[in-house]
Amino acid sequence: MLRWLLLALSMLLPAAAAHAQSAEPIELTVAADMIAGRLYEAPDGSGAVVLMLGGSDGGYPSRRAAQDLAASGYPTLALAYFSGFSGRVAGLPDRLEEIPLAYFGRPLAWMRARFPRRPIVLMGESRGAELALLLASRHRDIAGIVAFSPSSLVWGAVGDASGRRAAWQDARGPVPYAASEPQPGPSAFAAALADPAQRRRAAIPSSGSLARSCWCRAARTTSGRQRAWRIRLPSACGGRASGMRLQTFNMRMPATS
Repeated sequence: MLRWLLLALSMLLPAAAAHAQSAEPIELTVAADMIAGRLYEAPDGSGAVVLMLGGSDGGYPSRRAAQDLAASGYPTLALAYFSGFSGRVAGLPDRLEEIPLAYFGRPLAWMRARFPRRPIVLMGESRGAELALLLASRHRDIAGIVAFSPSSLVWGAVGDASGRRAAWQDARGPVPYAASEPQPGPSAFAAALADPAQRRRAAIPSSGSLARSCWCRAARTTSGRQRAWRIRLPSACGGRASGMRLQTFNMRMPATS
């Protein structure tokens, strides 16, 4: 059994019992729907729905992981927000650079309309985990976050050797970020992490849904060819503002296809 510690927020997520094979996803396009995503529908269940966010590779998140979640009873919208290294996605920017946070309000609104009264969980890996936390700090109706290798800071654009381009922007302009150095590995982040001014400027705030926080666990079990997810959130969160301090965890992800 693989268990990953995840960061999640208030509101009880009912466990879903269905474990059937997911059908082909429903394709959403920027031209027709103003978002680029693939909806993997669950055969049954009344629990959470998942908005899945990929990392710095770009394109659509893992098909296999989205299928597994849907087969376990969690309808999953695998969202693309830039093309990256995975091939061109029509209507999206090529790089993770100054991505408008307003774009993510559209899939959230779409999911609320399609799945009324069901809690929405954000799931992200690496830069997608950073994005999930950032979005939760700006939205009050996110039920939980599954964050693989997240960061407590906002970082700059991917592939920007100058260190002067933001990854995200909002109505006020570029979202403040910590600048990484143009070198491979963890040393690229060392200077910013050692700089109190950068850490204060780039910290993801404990606001929005992040003001109501608790720890919980997600489990993914594998038995032969059967894979099942269970996302559990304790009911004892209490919904109290806690001034949460986000922490970073390095987590090993399963092989995906």
